[in-house]
Amino acid sequence: DFSGGDLTVTAYGICSNDASQACLEDGECSGTCGGDGGTIFLGSKITGSNEWPATVTLYAAGDITIDKNITLAGTTSDSDGGELDVQSYAGSVTINGNVDVTAGSDSTGGDIAITAGDDVTVASKLDASGGDFDGGNIDIIATDDVDISADLTVSSSNGEGGGGSISVTAGGDITMASSGSGNIVLQADGNKSSDNYAGDGGYVQFIASGDITVSSTVRMRANGAKPDG
Repeated sequence: DFSGGDLTVTAYGICSNDASQACLEDGECSGTCGGDGGTIFLGSKITGSNEWPATVTLYAAGDITIDKNITLAGTTSDSDGGELDVQSYAGSVTINGNVDVTAGSDSTGGDIAITAGDDVTVASKLDASGGDFDGGNIDIIATDDVDISADLTVSSSNGEGGGGSISVTAGGDITMASSGSGNIVLQADGNKSSDNYAGDGGYVQFIASGDITVSSTVRMRANGAKPDG
């Protein structure tokens, strides 16, 4: 655990023509960058919640697996949410722990960015909910496939905040389905304030070079609040 600040973890691969040279991608060496040795497995939770919550960056040449919760929430009403940036240059990213970058009641939700040179699997909740100054952003980009089986939330929960942004891009297929008996919800709703001012609905986008498959167990919302959001 730590309070605010920055945490960066980088797992380098090895250049094929020079074992003494570290790399994250092929362009960093004259040969190819081998990602097999450059992996990250997060088996312990990260807690960086604070009035000024943390920024966590995870970069790897190979696979990244997050098995425990990451909590980077704002702890006062004026606290924006934190930031999580995860990038696997040649491997896959798997999220098995909840990610919380929520904001205080008068602030803006944080940012979650997940990028993979192969596949992205999201099996636990990503929450970038905001307050009176809107929800945050969730951006997922995969060179190959994206599989989502958990909630994604960028809604506003206070004041007249608007919904945030969910963007998912895949070079292959996008599949969304609950892994259990219940539903999963992707939401970017606005909120209505106590004095009847309304926040707009947010932005939800899916782009794939292959198929986009949405199961009947998936609910999507980007509702503006009444009366005029």
